[in-house]
Amino acid sequence: MDIVIYGACEIGKRAEKSLRENYSTSIIGYMDTYKSGEYNGQPILEIENVKKDTYVVVAVLNPHNTIAICNILKEHGFTKIYWFYDMHLKLDNRQDFFAEECFEIFDWGDRLLPHGEFHISDKCNLNCRGCTHFSPLFDTVGMDFESRMNDLKQIKRIFSNVFRLDILGGEPLLNDELDRYVSEIRKMFPDSFLQIYSNGLLIPSLKDSVLETIRENDVAFSISEYLPTHNMIDKITARLDEFGIRYRIAEFDMKQVFNRPISTSEHSKYPQLCISDGCVTIADGKIARCPTLMYVTKFNEVFQQNLPTEGIYELEKCEDGKELLEVLKKDVPLCKHCVKNEMKWSICGKTKMFEDFAVND
Repeated sequence: MDIVIYGACEIGKRAEKSLRENYSTSIIGYMDTYKSGEYNGQPILEIENVKKDTYVVVAVLNPHNTIAICNILKEHGFTKIYWFYDMHLKLDNRQDFFAEECFEIFDWGDRLLPHGEFHISDKCNLNCRGCTHFSPLFDTVGMDFESRMNDLKQIKRIFSNVFRLDILGGEPLLNDELDRYVSEIRKMFPDSFLQIYSNGLLIPSLKDSVLETIRENDVAFSISEYLPTHNMIDKITARLDEFGIRYRIAEFDMKQVFNRPISTSEHSKYPQLCISDGCVTIADGKIARCPTLMYVTKFNEVFQQNLPTEGIYELEKCEDGKELLEVLKKDVPLCKHCVKNEMKWSICGKTKMFEDFAVND
């Protein structure tokens, strides 16, 4: 079996390392959109010079870029195309790289949603200042199971598949029906990469049955290592390792820089910044290009503001997934209000302040 890794980068290097340490395979080199020559002691091959029956491992994190690469490979006649998870997994006896550390991405149809964000809890247990989802402004988990899952049924109708679906909030572990969501979402999207976005604080106290359900349905964790998480990270990772759940950690930084995402002025003195481009958000029977747009109505309500909400679409009225994706790529009026205004990470107080999320300039 000949294997080429697409992505001459650190992720590609980690894929090569796992292959060489755990499996008997033949890596003939790398391919890359922008690089040539050599990488990590291996040749970077031209796509025209690689046999079409070669196994290609795409080692790129961004789902939009991964789909673009997959389409290029398909145009050149490749059919054995896999995406490398690049996540920690405590697995002592590895048997099959393609089954255990990748998933196949060749035949997903032409109405593919690259990245969807699906909230199962509006509220959070950490309540960071600068939250682009405005989670500290919510007091409850929110909608019931049936209503939320109906949104995914609409996504299933509109799109041929979803490449990556994030289960998040707020803090998703606050939802008492987490295991039910995991099971039903996996049934609905058997081929998708599913991961739970969490601050991780509740992982050590999750019931064994919940963690078993997460493992059985091959759902990963993406953990944001804020200071409180950092202080108990060993307990968190030990619990995940115990159950053989794959995870990725956005590692702790002593500086813990965050950002106030919103200005009330579309001509702000702060530079424009989008940190959620491509994070299509699904909630309350609607779909929007990012979470900030989806939940800015809550910000407006709490602080008596009138920031623009154009660009939120009702799922029941959407028909063509390809057309919808093109619409969601376009800027909306709120984009002019998204700014770079860095601050030190901290949590909101009991009384949520306008200055926790926005500047008035």
